[in-house]
Amino acid sequence: GKSLLSAPYKTADKTPSCIVPSYIPSSYVLRSLSHYSINPLYQYFCHVFGENEASRLFEMYRIGTSLKWGGAAVFWQTDINGQVRTGKVMCYNAETGHRVKEPQAFVSWAHSELKLQDFHLKQCLYGEHLLKNSSSPVMLVESEKTAVVMSQFIPDYIWLATGGKNGCFNSEAMQVLKGREVTLIPDLGATEQWKEKSAPSENDWMFGMRYTPCRNMPRKRSKSIEMPEKDYRGGSRKSKTRCSQSCCRSRFKKP
Repeated sequence: GKSLLSAPYKTADKTPSCIVPSYIPSSYVLRSLSHYSINPLYQYFCHVFGENEASRLFEMYRIGTSLKWGGAAVFWQTDINGQVRTGKVMCYNAETGHRVKEPQAFVSWAHSELKLQDFHLKQCLYGEHLLKNSSSPVMLVESEKTAVVMSQFIPDYIWLATGGKNGCFNSEAMQVLKGREVTLIPDLGATEQWKEKSAPSENDWMFGMRYTPCRNMPRKRSKSIEMPEKDYRGGSRKSKTRCSQSCCRSRFKKP
C-alpha cells in the first residue's frame, strides 16, 4: 500500500467553500500511528515528559510517523466528526524539539505524498476532534506542537492550532467554535493580523463566539508561548506552567 514517501513540497490547496471536502482513508492514518522509535518529535517528548505521557499526547492528538525524512511527524487534521481532512508532515530535531528548517523547509502534506487523485482539500483546526462531547474553553494557537505541549501543562482547556499565521484562521474553519469561550494566542509576528481578522465588527463569523482577546503580548521572543520548551524541560506540569501574558496567568488557574 501507499506510505508517506518523498514527494516535492506543495503548499496547501485552496478549495472553494462550495466543494465538498475529501478525506484521507482511515487505513493510511492508522498505519502511521506507529514506528515512533524513528520519530524525532516523539523521542523529544519522551525525553521531556517520559514515554507514557509522550504516548498519551501522540494518541490524543493523533500524531503519526512518516517515512519521509527518516521519520517526520504527521499532524492529522481530524474534524469534529472524526474525518481526516489531511496531515501536515514536518521534520523535527530529536534533541531540541525544534523544526528542522535548513537547508530547506521540511514541510509537506499527506494528501500530496499519497498522490490522492481529485483530492479536494478543506483544512480544519488541528485538534478539532477534541471539541466533540466537551464544553471546555478553547485556547487557539498557531503551532500544532504548541497546542500539544500546552495541553499537557494546562489540561483544563482544549488547545487547538490554526497551523500557521494564516492557516485555518478563516470564517469557514472557525464556525466550529461558535458559542464557545475562545482565547486567541497568536505568535509575535501575527498579533496585529489576528486582532484585525477577529474583530466582530469586521467579520460576521465572530458573532456567536464568546471571544476573549489575549492582551499584553510578550515583547521578547524568548518569553513567548510559541517557545514552550524553554520553560518545560525537565519540569512538572504545575511547577513549570508559565505564560508571560498576565491575562492568561489568571485564566489558567483552576476555579
